[in-house]
Amino acid sequence: MVIDSGDWAHRLRKLGGMFVLLLVAVFCLQNLGMARIEFLLWSIEAPRALIYALVFLAGGLGGLLLRRSRAVTPRKSGAHPD
Repeated sequence: MVIDSGDWAHRLRKLGGMFVLLLVAVFCLQNLGMARIEFLLWSIEAPRALIYALVFLAGGLGGLLLRRSRAVTPRKSGAHPD
């Protein structure tokens, strides 16, 4: 039986993502107290768990958008990758 390295890497990435989500869920559940957020003229009071979850989702969305824009942008020939 031969295991495809791409399949193995995909499973490892999926498992890692599930582990991170589990850690975020535990972190949110342990921080159920209220927090006040002030930004310029706005102020909001919400459970810390909700704020942490929203920040996590915003970071994930930002990373996804940056990853997609980088994949679409053509590289110049001879340029060194970062």
